Amino acid sequence: MSRLEGKAAIVTGGGKGIGHASCKRLAQEGAQVAIADIDYEAARAVAAELAGKGEVDVSDWESVQEMASCAAQAFGGIDVLVNNAALYSTLQRKPFHEISPEEWDRVMAVNLRGPFLCARAVYPFMKVRGKGKIINISSSSVLSKERCIPRPQYPEDLDGTLVFLASDDSDFMTGQCLTVDDGFRFY
Repeated sequence: MSRLEGKAAIVTGGGKGIGHASCKRLAQEGAQVAIADIDYEAARAVAAELAGKGEVDVSDWESVQEMASCAAQAFGGIDVLVNNAALYSTLQRKPFHEISPEEWDRVMAVNLRGPFLCARAVYPFMKVRGKGKIINISSSSVLSKERCIPRPQYPEDLDGTLVFLASDDSDFMTGQCLTVDDGFRFY
């Protein structure tokens, strides 16, 4: 039996990069996966690959509520939420005084408000099951130059940690920060 057999998971930002790799690995481990991404075509491509679900704007409460309800209805509940959706790689790096208030608001809506809304939306379904896993992903890619292992970090580098956190093996953990950063802390 796979470690996540019978589990139902939602992965936000599941259409590309870390989210795509997370969807693939969760499915390989036996989970049913809802792929949630604002980029409908990317989500659809991953969904076609894995037989998952579609488009979600994590900064919009109604969209997130629909995501949770549809996943719970399709899978009979929700066991795992992977909050991965974020605005980062598409942002142009510039001094703070050149960032428009509109860009700032959008980044905060997706990167900060989004995980809160998603957690809030899935909570009632997890409560019915008596437990659930909410895994928040963030990047340390701005520190690539200060890593011990001199290679880029790949989305798949997070898979083992993700499966552990999504599985029953981590049931006695809560509120922890696990860093998968190629030894940055030891540099």
